[in-house]
Amino acid sequence: MSRLKLRAVSDGAAPKDCALESAASREGPWTQVANFTAQQSSELQYFPFQGNWGRAGGLGNSRYWRLSVHNTHDTSMAAKVSQVGFY
Repeated sequence: MSRLKLRAVSDGAAPKDCALESAASREGPWTQVANFTAQQSSELQYFPFQGNWGRAGGLGNSRYWRLSVHNTHDTSMAAKVSQVGFY
């Protein structure tokens, strides 16, 4: 995994504080491998992991990945994501 792309449905429903987790199985255990803050935007956003978390070439390999959204920019709205891509 070297990058994630994310698009919110609307500016208010945009995820804010997020974490990326990986595991060897769906049951876990899940390990947080990166965290990031998304902008308040419905535009497509890219989050390159190379260098940001101290591993050249990205976050490594895993069979299962999970995106955890901790909050949104508009706290009265639930996160609504229309597009997520893992690369």
